[in-house]
Amino acid sequence: MKTNDYCALIPHCVALCIVIGMPSHGVVTGSIPVPPTKSEKLKTRTAQCSAGFLWNRCSHLGKDPSEIYMRNGFGFISSIGVRIVLLCVMQCVTNAFAGTPGEIPVGGQLPEASLSNLAGGMTKLSSFRGKPLLINVWASWCGPCRDEMGSLDRLSRRYGGKEFNIIGISTDDDRAAAVRFINTSKIPFLNFIDRNLVLENMLGADRLPLTVLVDADGNVIKRIAGSRAWDSPESINLIVNAFRLRVR
Repeated sequence: MKTNDYCALIPHCVALCIVIGMPSHGVVTGSIPVPPTKSEKLKTRTAQCSAGFLWNRCSHLGKDPSEIYMRNGFGFISSIGVRIVLLCVMQCVTNAFAGTPGEIPVGGQLPEASLSNLAGGMTKLSSFRGKPLLINVWASWCGPCRDEMGSLDRLSRRYGGKEFNIIGISTDDDRAAAVRFINTSKIPFLNFIDRNLVLENMLGADRLPLTVLVDADGNVIKRIAGSRAWDSPESINLIVNAFRLRVR
């Protein structure tokens, strides 16, 4: 295997490192979300192409498929060793695209969790059972989150507590920043903070904002990533259909 052969592998190694290190947050423009799946598919295709090239390249270099001779002062390594390294890299890629730890899939029931109210006190997640629940995961530093909060405010004043409940989950590290945002925005629905990532992981919030629709029994119905106008006819229709409500 010549020096030039190794040089040819470098861009693909770099591509893998970049892809693994890329954040998995979806891209959001204003109140119109760009589906995060496009970003995830692009990352996956890039990783697969680079990993596949590396694997095939190392498999075909050298006359003996069981070993690769590295000349020009590089010494000798076994192709088995190379493949082990590539398997480790590919496993890292797989892990990079996995969901959040402990994520409850659509159709699964949310387990019990303690909620720390930004206004003070603690609440159990199970206390919201009996009515459908809209959970909005946000952060005070997240522009798209701030953009959609006004529409959630209006949605809550129209439907909150009547046909379904609405709560917010802040992922802020700074509790004071989250409290200031809620107080300044005068949000009427309850908001909690998740500093230990329990709810963030459970809800699958690997991008912000994220809205999770939960039925009256605590089962996850739908996840909606990205900012949107929640009091628009389209969004209200989505909620009504998901919760099977009779109101319009």
